[in-house]
Amino acid sequence: MITRSEVERIGLHAAFWAATLVRDLRGLAAPARLDRQPLTDVNFEPTNLCNANCVFCGYQFQERSHAPIPVELGREIIAAAKRAGVTRLGLTPMVGEPLVHRRLEELVREAVAPPQPLQVGLTTNGILLDPARYRSLVDAGVTSFTVSMTYPDADEYLRIYRSKKLKQLVANLEGILDVYEPGVTFSLGIRTPRRDWEKHPLFRRARARGWEVVRNRLYDDWSGRTGAVMEAEGLPTRPNRPKRLPCLMTIAGPHFLSDGRATACGCRDLDGKSDLALAPAELLDDMLAVYATGAVDRLRERFRAGDAPEICQSCRHYNPTFVGEPLGLRAQQLAADVRAAVTDLATTLVAAGRGPREVATGSET
Repeated sequence: MITRSEVERIGLHAAFWAATLVRDLRGLAAPARLDRQPLTDVNFEPTNLCNANCVFCGYQFQERSHAPIPVELGREIIAAAKRAGVTRLGLTPMVGEPLVHRRLEELVREAVAPPQPLQVGLTTNGILLDPARYRSLVDAGVTSFTVSMTYPDADEYLRIYRSKKLKQLVANLEGILDVYEPGVTFSLGIRTPRRDWEKHPLFRRARARGWEVVRNRLYDDWSGRTGAVMEAEGLPTRPNRPKRLPCLMTIAGPHFLSDGRATACGCRDLDGKSDLALAPAELLDDMLAVYATGAVDRLRERFRAGDAPEICQSCRHYNPTFVGEPLGLRAQQLAADVRAAVTDLATTLVAAGRGPREVATGSET
């Protein structure tokens, strides 16, 4: 007999592929030309040191020494971003907890200062985000916060985030809700296997105050390195899509690591050593050129030629860009996704103990 969890997995995969194919179909009608520069965001990692060690995060695999980004380097990145016409600065690290950086507000003030002020947002585990630090960051210029957490259960938090600081996190969020005023975007990203997670009073209160509260349903597995432990905690991996079109990460903007290295990907290039690595000096000199005609443009050509970097082939974060891409290539992406969907759903059904014939007739095995 098929279990409830297996039914849910089948439903998650079916929903994933349905949404994917809808986006692919819409992508066929996307504009034929990119009407803006291929660079909108810059991200840098305030530090690669974290006060948690989440089972779904690559933090546990990094080879770099722990260090905060030097303030002067942060200023150089911000200045280069402004010269390139970038509009947003992200302080969400590849790995690490941004609030560990003791001079973060100084960098935020630099980013939002005229001319060409940047919008600033960050993702945090919230352990250090007490109401005073929240107020300090808002006063400095941060306009968007995302807090990553589990359901407020100490055992679940310890298993998934490998931290005993849940009580502190909840107290921080309750305190911020007491002083929160509209104008700042605040989101809670929930990592939990629970079905009734939305009923918790904290989440209900957060939604009532206008916060976004969303459960993350599917996860990347860092090329298979986190899959087993995540599955054991009820955190399923996202299907791996074919890569025919350039990834959106090659359009959005670079990610600087805390030690000064740079990469075209803020999702997977953990130590800045893959084919996605970029030359920091070139980015600081002319960021737009690197993206319009330089190294990142060559990365996009690799996707179009069917030669996406190895690190990208196993990435489950992949989000293709359609605008400005040849119609034939968009059609190839759609066809490849259709084939992948059929294969993945068939595999998922078989793994659940139901073959295609039984599903088609609705009979039980």
